[in-house]
Amino acid sequence: MIRAMKDEGVALLTTRNNESYLLLDSVNDWYDLIQDFYPWQERCSCKNEWFNVQAHYMHLNNPDKIKEIRIQTTCTECGEKSELMSMDIRYTPTGKLISDPLTPCEKPRVKQKYTQYTSYWSVSNLEQLLNFVHSELQLYIYAWYFEDGIRHFGELTLQDAIQRQGKFLHFYFSTTPLFLADISDGYDHKGIYIQRKLWRKREIIDISIVNMGEYLGPLYNTEFSTHYVDKSGEIINKSKRFADATSKLSDWFKANFINKRSEDAFDSPEGYERYTNWAH
Repeated sequence: MIRAMKDEGVALLTTRNNESYLLLDSVNDWYDLIQDFYPWQERCSCKNEWFNVQAHYMHLNNPDKIKEIRIQTTCTECGEKSELMSMDIRYTPTGKLISDPLTPCEKPRVKQKYTQYTSYWSVSNLEQLLNFVHSELQLYIYAWYFEDGIRHFGELTLQDAIQRQGKFLHFYFSTTPLFLADISDGYDHKGIYIQRKLWRKREIIDISIVNMGEYLGPLYNTEFSTHYVDKSGEIINKSKRFADATSKLSDWFKANFINKRSEDAFDSPEGYERYTNWAH
């Protein structure tokens, strides 16, 4: 059986003996990707779900350098052949992709527990949070933000963070310094992109914002996790300092905001009133 995320170049192969293997580079990304979506099982047009799988390696002027791998499947029932996916390889050396194309995967469906709060707030409530993070939690404050129509990323002082709170895409509160080279996801003419879900593996509290319309206003989204899933599927705890910081943050949410809209919602009085008026 095959479960694949074709656009990501990731696949899980399972034998009739129920042994699972991650294909090629899938081991690097599988556990991150399945937190949001567990891929459907592939089926042939004849409804069969079992395939033989072949990897075709395209070399770049050198037998030791692979530029592309195409994965082809053959249905064990009707013999239909199809291309499952192709992967561009942008690194060297690549010999292990030939010598060890499969990585055993004993726990293919490990889910990461995480905390997510939503909050109807005003700008002044976000300023309260920034002051708390700076003075009580003593975490680094970083932001991905717009300035003059261009996306930027950087560490901010408390005052800079307060000044940019109306322009931010994400605030990142971190126990350790963040380096752009580690978290960048490319550039375009409007500036830098930052990788999604940085909080999954890093000791980061992520604050983002969604505009819910003229009446409801901004909805702030807070996400973090006190552990992560490593490449072998093991759940690893993050540091005690981060666990303490997130515990204090949760207590602060509970002490300062209204927890009535849902179990994980913490609204300002004005935000909750707007929501109830809108809902009714």
